[in-house]
Order: sequence, then structure tokens, then C-alpha cells
Amino acid sequence: MKKSQITVFIILSLILLLSAGVVLYFQTTQERALLEIEKPKIAALPAELAPIGQFVQSCAEELAKTAFIQIGAGGGYLDSTGLRYNPFEPTEGNGVQFAPQGSLVLPFWYYLKDKNDCIGTCDFDTKRVPVSRGEGLSIEGQVDDFVSKKLQQCTNKFKKFKEQDFSVEELDAPSVETLVTKEDVFLTIKYPLRITKGEQVYSVNTFAATLPFNFRQTYNLAATLTNLEAEHRFLEKDIRQLIDAFSKKDSKMLPPVSESDIKFGLGTVWVKFDVERKLRQVIASYIPLLQVTGTRNHRYLRAPATVLDKELYETLYNRGMIIPLNETNPKIEVKFNYLDWWKPYFNLNCRGQLCQPDSMSSTFGFIFGIQRYNFAYDVSIPVLVEIRAPEEFKGEGYTFQFMLEANMRNNEAMPSNFAPLTQLSVPKRSMFCDADKLSAGPMNIEVIDGKTKKPVDAVIGYSCGPEACPIGTASNGKLNMMFPPCLGGVLSIEKEDYQPAIIPLNAKYKEQQNISMTLEPYRLMNFKVQKYLLKKGTDWELDTQNPAPQASDEETTILLEKNTTPFEEPFSVFAQIKGSPVSKQEDYSTDIQLIPGKYHVRIYGFKYAKPPIIIPKEKRCVKADPLGRRKCFFIPEKPIVFDDKNPMPTGGAEFDWELTSEMLDSGSTIKFSTIAFGLDILPESRRKIEDLEQLGRIQDYSKEVREELEPKISSSQTRSEIFKES
Repeated sequence: MKKSQITVFIILSLILLLSAGVVLYFQTTQERALLEIEKPKIAALPAELAPIGQFVQSCAEELAKTAFIQIGAGGGYLDSTGLRYNPFEPTEGNGVQFAPQGSLVLPFWYYLKDKNDCIGTCDFDTKRVPVSRGEGLSIEGQVDDFVSKKLQQCTNKFKKFKEQDFSVEELDAPSVETLVTKEDVFLTIKYPLRITKGEQVYSVNTFAATLPFNFRQTYNLAATLTNLEAEHRFLEKDIRQLIDAFSKKDSKMLPPVSESDIKFGLGTVWVKFDVERKLRQVIASYIPLLQVTGTRNHRYLRAPATVLDKELYETLYNRGMIIPLNETNPKIEVKFNYLDWWKPYFNLNCRGQLCQPDSMSSTFGFIFGIQRYNFAYDVSIPVLVEIRAPEEFKGEGYTFQFMLEANMRNNEAMPSNFAPLTQLSVPKRSMFCDADKLSAGPMNIEVIDGKTKKPVDAVIGYSCGPEACPIGTASNGKLNMMFPPCLGGVLSIEKEDYQPAIIPLNAKYKEQQNISMTLEPYRLMNFKVQKYLLKKGTDWELDTQNPAPQASDEETTILLEKNTTPFEEPFSVFAQIKGSPVSKQEDYSTDIQLIPGKYHVRIYGFKYAKPPIIIPKEKRCVKADPLGRRKCFFIPEKPIVFDDKNPMPTGGAEFDWELTSEMLDSGSTIKFSTIAFGLDILPESRRKIEDLEQLGRIQDYSKEVREELEPKISSSQTRSEIFKES
């Protein structure tokens, strides 16, 4: 993370602060939140009827309290059965299933109404329920219905008053009208009763109750945060900040949004499945750190003692992750959460599952490569907003929770008019090594063979920013030349059949330097693969006793990334193994260049199924409400089909492996072992959506059977022999 990046987010935060006073535009103009509403005047009951009046009042207040608590838990809804939710694609609905298999569904107060992959005009919407009654659903109207329906159950025909010589006759069912005022909740209860005590007969029609509960304070803050998200998109800005903070030209990090590198070979490679998993972990860890200014739980975060750049840390967390408001809410707490079982919508401008930089090479007596990392993230996630007023209900506290949907496309907050971004092309570069500019040096360069330790001839190149030029050839391993002056330049040394070496070099005017470099020769290896099947009996189990060959409709991708020091050129290997004899142009499993080192190995398998592999839809029913009514739906909503257009991930493996010079020199074929998900051998009638969870356990399986996954090196085999054995 660079301090310049943090400055951008500080500016954005200031924009939020200046704009937070914009008039609420989601139905807010129809609300009476900021007005002092006059309560209806109810005639006082005679003193003789005071106990009955207090009893009705107590019942109504307790029922209203229960209603508001349930409304808070449901994001404004007492009954969420009308919300449309997708348990496997949470951002493809107007509500979110709070927990797997759970009945609680929370509404989106702001969300993308159209499909996640919409292009052109994309509509956004809200399922926020207004407070005041009017047309359609409202908070007041729901409380009306709840209290009206349950009031007779609470009064229980006034049986408790028989001991006090009261006879109470209900002349009609009660009806309640709720009024949420600026500071409390007022209930007008129309409940026609004929009350007899002794010889006295009274007729009573109307009662009143007041619930000391400031609901509007909580609701208005929820509306303010919703409108800030809709207009200023603070969630998307935070996600972009996290991507910038956790991205780097390192396969263990996220792919960078915009970086370039001078490198030979494929560059740093990621797999899209793995990037999604890492991003989900980052978001789940850091979304809870968002804070709202002026709230009860807003705290200044001090940098821990272990942090080196304390100023950068505190700037990031106390400015970059702050949502500024132009009001204070000292009695209210606000929390944000993203739960990692909510699958995000995720896309990255990769070539299939393989994510790598755009590259170009130029030949000027040597091979020079430049790589551009321009990754465009498309992300949609549901974020839980929890607003809590700890002092309400005499210290019991009150919680209101709802969902906001963050939608980022092409690394920015998704606009209402959206077009997807394709991978960028790399522009051509000009040269800067004119003869009259060679004034730095002389440079005395020595090049050594990493295997024989003898001098080796090599081509020397030098680049400065976007400019690059050849310098010359080291004869018998040595070169003495003048260079163009440059601060922040890069020296490259290349020889056919060797791993290029690149180091930073400041070439200064008339300053001599002595440089010694080592080149590691490539060893050409053939790759092949066998698989251990995950089979389903009563449960899924891994069979390591009967390895199987790769099927004809399967493809395996193998990535090896060498652990390097800061002074080594990063080195990675990419291979693809087809499941049947193919031409060399269609396959990339032979003549793989390797050098000794410690590698992190990742293997990914895909099945281009013919005939298709289908997970059928299954009808399931769950309890929908306290009355025992059941709600049935299909999981998945429609069959999941894997075929040659939509390949099925079959698994893989992930482990660390040390490859020594002796191992490389002992043979020319490496057999890798992988873990394969045997969904295709499972009868369709036994397949369930939960079976796909096994794909997420590949890393765990890799640790459990690490010895069985050890690659084996054997003597040379012809290409036809490799395929015949498979």
C-alpha cells in the first residue's frame, strides 16, 4: 500500500463528508421522521375503570415491543416470505438468506435489481419499508396488524378481573393504529367493551398506550447509511482499497489492478477460483473494521507495536475506513459484516481460469519481455448492517439489521450504465540507446553457468522505464561496456536455454561498476498425471490405492512457482495435460523448462463432459414461520449442467516440493498425482448440490495424503508412450 493511495481515499472521505447532507431520496420525502407529530387525544377513563385501561395498555405496549423487535431482526419485515432470495447466489435476489438452511431472510435496502452480468442500463432498487403507513407495506401498518391480531389473546377475555367483580364483554374485535413519533411510539386502540361492576354499566371504545422507544432514531440512521451507499458507494470504495492493499505481483496475493514488470516467461500466474477464495477471506476480515463517525462504538485505532509504518496504518484505518456523517449518534452502535458463506458474484478478466499478465517481447540481439498486469475486478457482495441502541427498552437494547449490496465493475462502483472491460493490449515501445547517450560506466560484467560454474556467453540488455536496448554480448562470460545513464534501470542477461537474470542497476555518469551474474540452465522435462478419486459411498472418501489415468475429456493444469529470494528473478512453470493423444500445438506437457529450487505446486483439473454431468434440482421444504407453515423450493433452482462448454472443476492438489539438480538429472518425465472429484461416476439420482463442497476441501486432502502426491521422476519416454500409458 502506498501513501498516495491512502491520500485518494482521504479525499473521497472528505467528499462523503461534504455530501452527506443530501436530502434522502428513497421515500424519505414521504416520511414524517423530522416532524413533531401530534398524538390523538383520548378521553380519560373513569377512575373505576383504570385497572382495565392499564391492563389493555400494558398488553398493547408489550405486543408492540415484540413487533418492533421482530421488525428489527427482519430488516423492517415481520414476514419475509415475500422476499426473493437465492441461497447459492445471494446477490441474485432482493433478500439474503441469513444462514445456510435458515428461515431468516433479510432485505436489501439497496441492490442491483438486474442480473449480475447485466450490460447497458442496469437498474438498482430498494426493499426498504417506510415507517409511515400509506400505500403498500409500512412499519406502522405491520405493528397495527400484529397488535390487533394478538391483543385478544393477551387480554384472555379479561378473566383476571372476575375476582374484582368486573364483567367485561367484548363487543367487537380490537383494531390498533400505530403512530411512530419523533421520540416514542403511540398506540390508539379501538376496543369496544361493555364493562359491568355491581349495578354500574360502562361502555368503552378507545384506549391509548405509549411505548417509550425512539424507533425513528435507529431507522433514520439506517436510511442515511443506505442513501450514502447509493449515492457515494462507500462499500465499493472500501473493497477497492482492500484490493489495492492486498494485491501484488505474487501468486499468494491478489492480482494487481495496474502494474508492469520486466520479466521473461509467463510471468506471475493466478487461478480465478483461488483469487475468489482469497478475496472473500480479505473482505470477511476487513469489512467489520468499517466505522461510522459520531456513533457510540467509533474508536480511534492505534497501530500495534509490531507495525513499522504507524502513520500509514493509522491513516488507513482512521480515515480510509471511516464513513463520515454530518450528525452525531452517541447512543447508537453501527457494525458491518460480510459472512463468508455468502458466495459473492465474482469475475476477473482472465483467459478462462488462468489469470496472467499481457506480455510482449522484442528481439534486438536478445529477448526482452515486458508484462502488464491490468486486472479488472467485478464483485458483488451482500453486506450486513447492524444498528444497535443499547439503552432502549430500559437497557435491554434494540437491534435493527438489514443488507446493502456492493457492486463493483471494472474496479469501480458499478454505474447504472455499464459495459464490461476487456483485457488491455500492450503498446509498442521506442528505444533510447543512441550511441551518443552511452555515458554511464564502464560496466564490467561477468556471467557464470549455474550448473558448471564456468563462464558462459550471454546477451546483455538494459531498460529504463518503458525504454529498452541491447548492450552487447559477453564473450567468454565477460563484457565491458558503457551504458545509457538511468536511475532505476534494469539489467537483463539472457542466453538461449538458460533462465534469464534481471537485477536493478543505477547507471551513473562516468561511474565504473563490477557486476557478477549467474545463469541457471533449463532442464527440459515431460509432464504426465494420474488421479486419486474422491468417491461417494455413505460419505465422500479418497481412494489412494487405485490411481486412475486421466480421462479423454479431461484437462489438467499444473502451475509451479519457485520460491525466490529478493535477488532472484521469479520463475514459474505452466503446463496443460490433455486426456488423449493430441498434437503438440494443442498440448503443453512436453519440453517443460525447469531449474532446481523449492516450488509451490498447484494442480487444477477440468472435465469437458460428453455426455453432460447433471446435478438435478431437488425439492426441499423448511419451516417458514412460528405457526408451522412450510415453504418449499428447489435447490438448485434449475439443474446444474457441466459439459464441453461449461467444464466441471474436478479437483487438483496443492503442496510444496523441492526439486534438486540430482532429481532433474535422473530422468526426463515427471508424473504428478492429483485428487479428482468423482461426481461423474456417481449416479445422477444421488448427486446433490452439497457434493460440490468437496471441491473446497482439496487443499485439506492434499495435506492428508501429502506422501502419495509426491511427484515421481522417471527415465525418458516418448510422447506416444506417455499417452498410451494414460
